[in-house]
Amino acid sequence: MVLLVPFLLLLAVGVLSNVEQSRSWRFCCWAWAFDVSPPSPSPKSRLTGGGSGVQLHQQRRSHRKNRLAFHFMDESTTRRSSTTTTTTTALPLALQPQQLGFFEELDVPKQEREERRVIVEKWLGPSASSSSSSSPSAPKLTPYLDAWEIQKQLLEHQIYRLEHQQQHGVSSPFLTAGGGGSGSGFHRSSGVDRVLLLEHEPVYTLGTGSDPDYIRNNTEGIPVVRMDRGGEVTYHGPGQLTVYPVLDLRSYRQDIHWYVRALEEAAIVALRHHGVDAERDDETTGVWVGGHKVAAIGVKCRKWVTQHGLAVNVGAESLRGFSGIVPCGIEGRPVGYLNQFVEQEVSVPEFAASMEAALEQVFAVKLVEEPWP
Repeated sequence: MVLLVPFLLLLAVGVLSNVEQSRSWRFCCWAWAFDVSPPSPSPKSRLTGGGSGVQLHQQRRSHRKNRLAFHFMDESTTRRSSTTTTTTTALPLALQPQQLGFFEELDVPKQEREERRVIVEKWLGPSASSSSSSSPSAPKLTPYLDAWEIQKQLLEHQIYRLEHQQQHGVSSPFLTAGGGGSGSGFHRSSGVDRVLLLEHEPVYTLGTGSDPDYIRNNTEGIPVVRMDRGGEVTYHGPGQLTVYPVLDLRSYRQDIHWYVRALEEAAIVALRHHGVDAERDDETTGVWVGGHKVAAIGVKCRKWVTQHGLAVNVGAESLRGFSGIVPCGIEGRPVGYLNQFVEQEVSVPEFAASMEAALEQVFAVKLVEEPWP
């Protein structure tokens, strides 16, 4: 009898432990179903972007989370009673506000922000031939494929830094006082974060899974390029500021949804600097003013290094190519531009200055100019 009492006590402790573990597992499932920062997506699913691209990505994530929540509810009610009927209609409603993620400001002290130096390159202003032409204000335009090639080079530099950071002593993607990453002898262009600001020559771009049928009328013969980004078809051209951040998200936040929301935030801050009340849309990616979409986003992330980015329509000429497509695959939603909402027109270089300040605020960095080598 004396030996039986300790045995019964140990048995009781084991049963209680199993019950507690079971409760913890169910709580984890519940937390995962409602967590606004769910586990990172697999590398194959990191393509995301504006319009239907990000919606499709989020629908897959939402479906997975709904399944987890349903299994939790089904298991718990089965334990209570085999005849109990459970409805889960409230779960999708609870998930709706989170499907596109949210923006949360980075907690970086002001002094540290000054040390987080990121190179900014502005390929803007008059073209080389404008001084001798009859149009002295002709903008400097960058061919789309040229900018893409530069982005790919910058990405390879970042990946090289990540793969050889122990060998070279380089761990930070920020520019140091010596001109490069945080290691002596490491070239300034090798693996540091950069932001490109430019205007493109007219071009239509398609995302990886974009439907070419959204190009409805291309009588002007605008070039069409399929890209390795998320999102549907969009147009780039004169009068539009295009922003390409090539950033290592390890130094910001390793969350691709946060990053997309951060790009939106930068556009909103820059537009509000000019007195324009810009906002997000609850159902799709981008930035809107008075029901008009003025900024589109399409990004790619490889090994947490970003490519592609953000485009903001500034002048009326930026709408030239949108009449021939269904922008971002969104039917019935008009495209707008900054100058239709202000009394005094803003040039692309002027808006670029506002965008620089907004990027510094949102990403907690100091932008410094340094030309491409």
